Amino acid sequence: MVVKIEWIVVLAIVATIGLSFTLKFQDITRPKGDSKELEFSNMVLTEVNTTAVVSQAFAKSGKQENGILTLEHITYKKLGENEIVANKGIYTKDNIILKGDVKIHQKGGFVYSTQEALYNPKNKTFSSPTPFVATMGKNTFSGAKLDYDLQKEEAKSQKIHAVIFNEEKK
Repeated sequence: MVVKIEWIVVLAIVATIGLSFTLKFQDITRPKGDSKELEFSNMVLTEVNTTAVVSQAFAKSGKQENGILTLEHITYKKLGENEIVANKGIYTKDNIILKGDVKIHQKGGFVYSTQEALYNPKNKTFSSPTPFVATMGKNTFSGAKLDYDLQKEEAKSQKIHAVIFNEEKK
């Protein structure tokens, strides 16, 4: 008995079509209430211009939900200038809300420490509604809240307490 190849091909096509009608495919959908758009770990964002690297942001983990980017254990370095470190960073439209062990390391050795802060990269302003401590070597400044202009290097505060050591002239 000889079977023609055409009949084998026709039977294979019919079997494939019949099988495809019996299988049910479902689109993968997100569960209701899940608004997570993006999730990542060990992230590095690098800002560059035409000649060099301008700044870098590092985060241990993060996610974006409803258009709000939340980063854990964040470090932002403006190369040659400042470094901002915090346990948590929340990016909104124009501001970054920093929470938990927030520190600004400024060139020249000045360090600001607080628990909560608001950083505006466009205006280069940093404000803390919570008590802060600023140090430079042995010099220590503390206050109830802080408004700091990173570009002008001007700080305004309330309820200031300071310990300042001056150099002895020889």
